[in-house]
Amino acid sequence: MLTNAKDNFAKDRLKVCNKCPEKNKLTGTCNVCGCLLKAKVKVIEEYCPMNKWKDIKEFKDRGLAVKLHDTDIATIEENENGSLTVSYKKPFKLNQKISDTKLTLEFINCRGDHEEFEYDTTLNNIRTSICSCFSVVLDKTSLKEAESAKLILKYNTKLEGEINKRLKIKTDKDIFVIALKGEVK
Repeated sequence: MLTNAKDNFAKDRLKVCNKCPEKNKLTGTCNVCGCLLKAKVKVIEEYCPMNKWKDIKEFKDRGLAVKLHDTDIATIEENENGSLTVSYKKPFKLNQKISDTKLTLEFINCRGDHEEFEYDTTLNNIRTSICSCFSVVLDKTSLKEAESAKLILKYNTKLEGEINKRLKIKTDKDIFVIALKGEVK
């Protein structure tokens, strides 16, 4: 999906690419993936194969990565204990329309990258749980190796205060937890 010119993420991505030693300055392409960078940075679904855009984080040694699509409204960080935290950059307004709080995450099955999962790469029975103040839509319940699923979160801003919730992604193999942090003013 191409984005509007008002989105800053494409500019931020291109700045990173322009400083990268893997950029072919003659052709404007990436030496790793071969893509034309001016086009690639504008497509939200794209990612840097070297993760220099810092929008993908992996649950350490557990075979599931998370891509943050809305880098203009949130950040994603890997914690020392291997868990992940998504933090909203700006506070929501009290009673803000729920559609204006939309956040999209993408879960990527990368179990094939780890020897211990070599013969057990499919994740089945995927489901989520979180506080009822969030609306959650997950588009798949099973992921084969290298497949991904999108998760859309929307927050109900009827209560003022700190947002400090835990999103659990449960599968037949494991439970993954993402802390969600923000504020409603």
